[in-house]
Amino acid sequence: MRRHRIYVKISKTVNIEFIPGKFKRRDKDLEIECINCGTSFVYPYIYHEEKHTDVNIVVKLFECAYKNEFDTAILISGDSDLTPALRTIKQLFPQKKIGLIIPIGRRA
Repeated sequence: MRRHRIYVKISKTVNIEFIPGKFKRRDKDLEIECINCGTSFVYPYIYHEEKHTDVNIVVKLFECAYKNEFDTAILISGDSDLTPALRTIKQLFPQKKIGLIIPIGRRA
């Protein structure tokens, strides 16, 4: 969380607009089996799932393309859910260039 806050703060200093997504709380039960005795038990835990980020990205990209606010956009993401929207933007705005940088260890 600390690194994320630093990233957001630095982004704002170089005129990058930060549009946060949402995190939804999820409760899940994890079944664990003891490797010594084979006894199983259920371990409940809480995690947070990211929501709306991919939608926020493509809506903003469409908006900026429509308003002619960029010639070239560079998207840093490994989220393959963005692919159909990026294709549509390229079809509707063929003069716009969209570069994609996939973070290390991720595949689109």
